[in-house]
Amino acid sequence: MKDESDEKSTKNEGLRESFEEDYGYPLYPERKNPQLYKEYSTLNRRSVTVIEKKIVKCFTHCPELRILREALKDHGCDFSLRRNISVEKCEKKVSGGYDPNTNQIVLCHTNIPPSATCKLLFHEMTHAFDDCRAKVDFTNIEHLACTEIRAAAFADCGIISSLLNNTGFDIRNKHKDCVRKHALRSILTTRNITEEKGRQVIDGVFDKCYSDVTPFDSHKLSDGGYYDEYLRMKNQEESRIPKFRFF
Repeated sequence: MKDESDEKSTKNEGLRESFEEDYGYPLYPERKNPQLYKEYSTLNRRSVTVIEKKIVKCFTHCPELRILREALKDHGCDFSLRRNISVEKCEKKVSGGYDPNTNQIVLCHTNIPPSATCKLLFHEMTHAFDDCRAKVDFTNIEHLACTEIRAAAFADCGIISSLLNNTGFDIRNKHKDCVRKHALRSILTTRNITEEKGRQVIDGVFDKCYSDVTPFDSHKLSDGGYYDEYLRMKNQEESRIPKFRFF
């Protein structure tokens, strides 16, 4: 009988064999050739350090990330900042990603400002949690669409995002519109499909995946309840922890 690691390895074999095809790996050249890191300039190494320090601050000050990290552990998946997060140089099309073969979140220090680190981590942590909980097959376009919908709903589509994108104040409907847009953009970035096909796939799984807010209770993560949940989870008093996203 195969253990879980063997099953996961077999499941994502197509990703490894298709590195140069349409699964997004060419966007992360250090995934294939770690020696590229040795070619970093002093400036690049400094920018890596800046993002790494920001990562620690994000997990210290953002209850949503702490909740996701605890949820990963609850589902049997240990999560170490040193082991499971890698800061790398990427192609300009992407700011980060999740590698299911190594269970690593990739943050692209060349493409993201430090201020965006927490939001990006939240997005990619959702993928990591979904992979742990549901054993996502990232070669399956419907599985990919589902986790992208959830990540967009949690991390990308708040009130501030709506205002910046001129999507208006009708939060209930506009939130769904925003989620569809972000999920579609993510899929088209890493898959060689048409926009029409991407929309069809998202529409096919949207209602089910949008309504799945595990490990949270709703998409309204900044209503105050999650800060209280964080305190209960840790069972200790904490100084006030600022939130980085509003719904």
